[in-house]
Amino acid sequence: MRTRRTWWTLVALAAIVACQTGGAPQVLSFTADPPDIVAGGSSTLRWLVTGATTITIAPGVGDVSGTNATVVSPATTTTYTLTASGAGGSATEDVTVTVDTGIDVAGRVLGLDGRPAPSVLVTVLGVGTVPTNFDGSFVLQDVQPPYTLHVRHPTEPLIVTYVDLTIPDPVLIVSGTPTGAPHTASFYGTISGGTNFPQPANHVTRATFASPATRLTVVANAATGAFDIVGLPWYGADTPAALHALQWRYDTNGLPVDYTGHGTRPLTLRSTTLAYLAQDMAMLPIGEGTVSGTVTAPPGYTLTGRTLNVVYPEGGWVMPASQPNPTPPFSYVTPDVPGVSIAVGGLAVAAGGELSFAVRANLPPTAGGVNLLLPEAPELDAPADGVANVGYPTTFSWIAPFGRVSVLLINGPPGALDYAIVTDEASATIPDLREVGLDLAPAGAYTWQVVHLPLYADVDEATAHADGLLSSWPLNAFYFPAQDGAWANSLIRGFTSVP
Repeated sequence: MRTRRTWWTLVALAAIVACQTGGAPQVLSFTADPPDIVAGGSSTLRWLVTGATTITIAPGVGDVSGTNATVVSPATTTTYTLTASGAGGSATEDVTVTVDTGIDVAGRVLGLDGRPAPSVLVTVLGVGTVPTNFDGSFVLQDVQPPYTLHVRHPTEPLIVTYVDLTIPDPVLIVSGTPTGAPHTASFYGTISGGTNFPQPANHVTRATFASPATRLTVVANAATGAFDIVGLPWYGADTPAALHALQWRYDTNGLPVDYTGHGTRPLTLRSTTLAYLAQDMAMLPIGEGTVSGTVTAPPGYTLTGRTLNVVYPEGGWVMPASQPNPTPPFSYVTPDVPGVSIAVGGLAVAAGGELSFAVRANLPPTAGGVNLLLPEAPELDAPADGVANVGYPTTFSWIAPFGRVSVLLINGPPGALDYAIVTDEASATIPDLREVGLDLAPAGAYTWQVVHLPLYADVDEATAHADGLLSSWPLNAFYFPAQDGAWANSLIRGFTSVP
């Protein structure tokens, strides 16, 4: 920036030059401030000219006679040419405004079950659309943050929109059935050890296949210890995995009293192998611990459910306890197995029907004073229930406790597009995706509600913690209790779209 003295020096110099040249145009300075901007930003062009009757700037600006500054917002790097014309001729000067071309966004998309989601369509409007690879990965180049990203299921009318992302490597969640052609794997075997078989009354033995790519728990035959896992779908490249067997004794309330054995068998999921046969496991005695604490529900909510989960390090889990209508304090006997963690989940319902859920994960087998804090549901603001003629850009607003990440869920009539909009604001609009062929159903009967995700300060943080987001995803029946998660959903309102 020039000082005031320097500026007046240039003005005096301009007067002297004008006298010496008989009024011939002179461009004494032509600058851009700032010279470097991001896409959507602006720069101020300033100039000092003498001896000119007209001044023009190209491209896209035009006649600027009688002024000495103008604001430009080029979409790409642009060189501006100032032309000063007068009776004595003309003079030109150039200045360049450089526009940052953005970042390469290299992310992944997972389904609600935590498996990679291939063939999903990922869009940044104005940049392009790419499908995800077999492992759920994608790359979009030259994306200018903050950016809004749309994840579209390839065969079902479902789309998830993430608003105002800035990170280059988000891990995203898409709802709907698994996509692409999966590999399959089948396992069978016999579990021995523990209390042996036939197992006594009030005992149960469960076999769990655990991996980052897929997971499933089945009940072993009480008489023989035999188990079958048939046609387990998964996606991606070769993946480390393991089979686990866990046996416990339960009381008349269905709660674990003690654990009578655990066994494991390391495996590798191979895309070229369809089945692993005769995967027998021998259980060995294990230690035990106790996890205890309390569930804190919001005022006006009633605790309606609580679960105890045993989470294996490879990615699967088994649920030794599921209690309906429990009391807030809890104390569970847990298995003490190297590498295995404990998760406790709770569900509460408000008088109006709002739901609240949370899970505390990564707990050791012995942990006291655990506080499972259930969040309060958001309160809907606008539009009013039953409003008609809703279209673009109608704003949906709500009051979100703690002001953190929320998901606006918009469900349409059969066959119409359903939306999930992830935002850290207390409002959102239906994304206008007509340029990629997606639109609201005309005169369609829609519903909307908001789900609050209180563990994340912004959308970047939510997408940087995929396991936690899976644990928190709205109404996810496959929630993955490997990380802390929480959500609370509002009541439901309706609207009718424009004809």
